[in-house]
Amino acid sequence: MNRILGLDIGKTWLDACFYSQEAKSVYKRFRNDEQGHKELIDYLDQVAVKIIVCEPTGGYERAICEKLYAANVHIHQVNTYTFSSFSKSLDHCKTDKHDGVPRRPPF
Repeated sequence: MNRILGLDIGKTWLDACFYSQEAKSVYKRFRNDEQGHKELIDYLDQVAVKIIVCEPTGGYERAICEKLYAANVHIHQVNTYTFSSFSKSLDHCKTDKHDGVPRRPPF
């Protein structure tokens, strides 16, 4: 069972979309501060996420990525241009809520 969390990281908010093969996507929003980081890590413990996928955002991701790494959570940063191009190729709009949704390549 794949349990993936797509994380869109902004200056103020962390927009998370939990995806699993056996359930619908679930959206959560956390503040991008100490308390929000703790809430996100606690949430990850509840849903047993295997990996988090995010885009680098000019440094806003640094603190949460360090905390996730320290909590032994696997996190993968995707190339922003590649992710944006892939999203456009599928004719998806690019918003914070949509950025958090993990997408599969069509092959």
